[in-house]
Amino acid sequence: MRWHVAEHVASEGRFHSNKNWGHGIHGQANNNRGDMAMVITIITVVLFLVWMIQATAQDFHLQSGSPAIDAGICLSEVLEDFDGVSRPQAIGCDIGAYEFDFGSPPPLPPPPSLNPPGNLMANALGAEAIELTWSDNSADEMGFILERSTKDAGLYTIALGPDRTGHLDTELTKNTRYCYRAAAIRDALTSVYSNEACERTKAR
Repeated sequence: MRWHVAEHVASEGRFHSNKNWGHGIHGQANNNRGDMAMVITIITVVLFLVWMIQATAQDFHLQSGSPAIDAGICLSEVLEDFDGVSRPQAIGCDIGAYEFDFGSPPPLPPPPSLNPPGNLMANALGAEAIELTWSDNSADEMGFILERSTKDAGLYTIALGPDRTGHLDTELTKNTRYCYRAAAIRDALTSVYSNEACERTKAR
């Protein structure tokens, strides 16, 4: 009887001893897993911080011609990008945090211009002729037009060649006041007109 009790106690002791040893192994494994999770978490945080530092030094704005332009889905909750640029800027929303800003259209090139002749002067040389002079202010005109007007006869246009600085207008009516203005021409372009110069032919 005692032998059975001792054997039972001994067996129970061994059983408890084995049980405690098993708990020790499992506890150590759990501690190792916890340490590994902590290491992974720290590495993840460090990598994220490195990525954030690198990201702040880069420019993630879309460039002209990017396939991400107009390739995204517009959401009613997202009306602006990170820069405050409204979405969309074109026919669709762009992929990414930044909407490609087309900006203001480039200014139109200035219209072609042609410098007008200046300092137009008229001087009567007799009863039937008036001499006209002006300064040629354009280097690329193809000619000039000289307009003459009177109170009774209306407007008359005289076509002249390039690089001219004067003209003698003849076969006029005596004792008549004539007014002139000149403009430079090039192809279909006409400059603004010069000043107006008026002169009266002599009576005889």
